[in-house]
Amino acid sequence: MGIWRRHIDLHRHFDGMQAFYLNASLRSLAVSLISIFTPVFIYSEGLLLWGSSRYALAGVALFYLVFRLTALLSALPLSRVIEKIGFRRSVVVSMVFMILYLISLMFAPIYVWLLLLAPIFFGLSVPLYWVSRDSAICQDGNKANLGRQMSILIAGEQVAGLAGPFVAGVIITSLGYQFLYGVALSILMVSIVPLFSLPHHVHKNGASLRGFYLWLTNTRYFHQAVGVVGKTVDDYGLAIVWPLAIYLLGIKIGVIGGIFSLVAILAVLVRIIVGKLFDKLRTRGDFSDEILHSIAVIATSLIWMVRLFVSSVGGILGVDAAGSVFGTTYTNFYINYLHLGGMRMGNIAYWVYVEMTYSLTAVILMGVLGIAALFGIWREIIFLSAGLWVLVSVIQARESNLK
Repeated sequence: MGIWRRHIDLHRHFDGMQAFYLNASLRSLAVSLISIFTPVFIYSEGLLLWGSSRYALAGVALFYLVFRLTALLSALPLSRVIEKIGFRRSVVVSMVFMILYLISLMFAPIYVWLLLLAPIFFGLSVPLYWVSRDSAICQDGNKANLGRQMSILIAGEQVAGLAGPFVAGVIITSLGYQFLYGVALSILMVSIVPLFSLPHHVHKNGASLRGFYLWLTNTRYFHQAVGVVGKTVDDYGLAIVWPLAIYLLGIKIGVIGGIFSLVAILAVLVRIIVGKLFDKLRTRGDFSDEILHSIAVIATSLIWMVRLFVSSVGGILGVDAAGSVFGTTYTNFYINYLHLGGMRMGNIAYWVYVEMTYSLTAVILMGVLGIAALFGIWREIIFLSAGLWVLVSVIQARESNLK
């Protein structure tokens, strides 16, 4: 237990937010290498196993359904663990599960049954990491400068992951998926080091199934639940369905990586600008930030519709560039509103309920994807769902002026 209590010299140089900046950046670098290509990897393994594109797509849906079902079912029990052992230890334990996840993917081409364990390891890592991270940020963050702080954190993650998709495409083409997962594993292990500089936090919990129901139906938090649903569908559409759709158009892995890296550069620039802008607009006390949020939401929703009709590299790059501008603005405001709600509620339970809402939505969405894949209408169903739910999530801006 001595390692948990040791006061490493990093304490002198980092506060809570800075420790998360560094950890999040390194973790993001590892994730950026594998995120958009893991669905393609699972699809390829499924195609070898079943010999059917539809079954392979259903296999991808099942993988992510098991992942999010694990996260959903473990969120409440793991929140008790977080309360007991604290944020720092919880994040470190989440990294251990992530390491097991990457090891499982590394050896899945040899032992295909590891594809059954991988999503379970991944699912266990999620509540431990995100509930701890967001709870700590709400304690360490400054409400008046929330937009700037979150912008630094997320822009740091995006900068770290700028070249990730492109590098991953090169690695897969020349050395294969196993080497890619090995590289990501090495980076993830290094990302643990800054966590030992985290200060002590207050670990107030109180999460329960009844509390989750009340949170979903409470008029002071319902808008946050809707916002989370919209962002979940948007995230899963972008990270899983969209890369698969591009891949199945016959576009090469290296080109896909290049497109996502180019778009990521634009997203970083937008993130930095919008982070500062959010604080300025919100301090006015009027509807300025809500108006910009609405514009970004409507544009992001429309871009999902456009994705149904693009098939060339130029068209994909163009629609993703527009999606990067408006989607990044929408995401930035979503995160800021979400953390404002977390500061208002003030305990772990808020983030447990956010995680449960996110996971429940993803489970349903992946179930829909699996069924739609068997009927050959998976792109249409998911893209239309993303456009609709992003549009509905405009109500999350109600958080701006709540006390």
